[in-house]
Amino acid sequence: MGAVGGDDEVDKRFEALVAGADLARLRALTADWAPSFSSRAPRPDLRRPRLSEPYVYRIRVDLEGSDPLIWRTLEVTSDMTLDMLHSLLQGAFGWSDRHLYRFALGGGPFDSGSQLFLCPVDAQEGEDAGIPAELVRLDETLQEAGDVLRYVYDYGDSWELTVRVEQVREVTEEAMWAVCVAGERAAPPEDFGGIARQADLVEVFEDPSHFDLDAINRQLIDPFLLLRKSGAHPALREVLGRLWMTDIGDAVIGDALALLGPGPRFDPDDFQIALAPTEWFLNRAYPDGIELTKSGYLRPPDVEQVAALAPVSKGWRRPSNRESDTQPLLSFRVALQKVGLLRKRGGKLLLTKAGQVGRVEPDELWGHLASRLIPEKPGFEREAAVVALLYVALSPGRQLPRDRIGRVIKALGWRVEGGGEASFHDVRWGSWALDILLNVGDREPWTVSPVASALAREALFWEG
Repeated sequence: MGAVGGDDEVDKRFEALVAGADLARLRALTADWAPSFSSRAPRPDLRRPRLSEPYVYRIRVDLEGSDPLIWRTLEVTSDMTLDMLHSLLQGAFGWSDRHLYRFALGGGPFDSGSQLFLCPVDAQEGEDAGIPAELVRLDETLQEAGDVLRYVYDYGDSWELTVRVEQVREVTEEAMWAVCVAGERAAPPEDFGGIARQADLVEVFEDPSHFDLDAINRQLIDPFLLLRKSGAHPALREVLGRLWMTDIGDAVIGDALALLGPGPRFDPDDFQIALAPTEWFLNRAYPDGIELTKSGYLRPPDVEQVAALAPVSKGWRRPSNRESDTQPLLSFRVALQKVGLLRKRGGKLLLTKAGQVGRVEPDELWGHLASRLIPEKPGFEREAAVVALLYVALSPGRQLPRDRIGRVIKALGWRVEGGGEASFHDVRWGSWALDILLNVGDREPWTVSPVASALAREALFWEG
């Protein structure tokens, strides 16, 4: 120690600190003292290239230190990300995801020579070098029978699991993306106190040797996992998470799961008709732009032309050829600017690069709209867009359920200036997504066209 600390006093202080310390305390002390010994060595990169196609892995998961051994055997798909595997392990062992976790490749979760895959909190704080678990697929860590991945949950109780591949096989139509097929013994409950208390499980469970396979598989059918696996937009999952404990949470989650079924069908003619209001702006702005009035509004002849196409203008209570007097039409035009198809400059509405491409390539226009309907910035506009998209997606050929949207936005806790509760009115005029979708089609106002419904689904599952 002399070469590091400089004198015997350091030795004495260190010995005093570690005397009687348990494993968790020793780990914490090691982390505190490590910078004194040397600069942090770079961790190895042990990931492998992703497999070209998904496989089914049969994995054996053992709770380290348990005696008798507590274990589970799961069948999972190789293309899931490690944060999804984390959620499955939580369900398989009956934990409730209230603590930190990490995965490790090439050693233990706290070994200096391991490659780490971190939970969001650890990744943000950056105390250990590692990659966010949500960015790493399972097949980048495990590929062959015998491959091992380590996992720890709750750094205090320190539940360490060893994940070992037992079998790799091709995916079949009957294969589920995650299922528990075997196991033994009840797992220690959340905040139990660590593996040293395993003998005390008899105080918690009437029969600690009991293993309920059906109950575990019910845990694995998690709506958030299903939506995550299906590629649901993070914003949708965030909104559902905020609604989870509200009185309408279960109903809205059920609505979201209905999106996993087949979507609406429409023929190419419906597609062209539905996009006509948007395409009017793109064609009218080509090549030299749309001249605006001195006040920055569309000119009356242009208002009359687009009003004949746009569904929202048909039911407006004050028909007018002035854009300033036709709020739905004005909001639609502004929404096209918000999604990056038009821009205002020099008293004109001009095409953006995306608008130029979308004018001649309908598929590109479709993709651009789908990618822009959910705002990136957190806040009311983002959550209003998600709620609007959800119920547009679920209402092809039907009236938009405005009352339901209002109840959901109220349950999310949004309030308007002055302190009142937000309502559908605030969603209607606070979400450019709804402005776009209400003008995708030729239906009467508030009736959702199948094309608008399909576009909303595309936005909620947009992969880019």
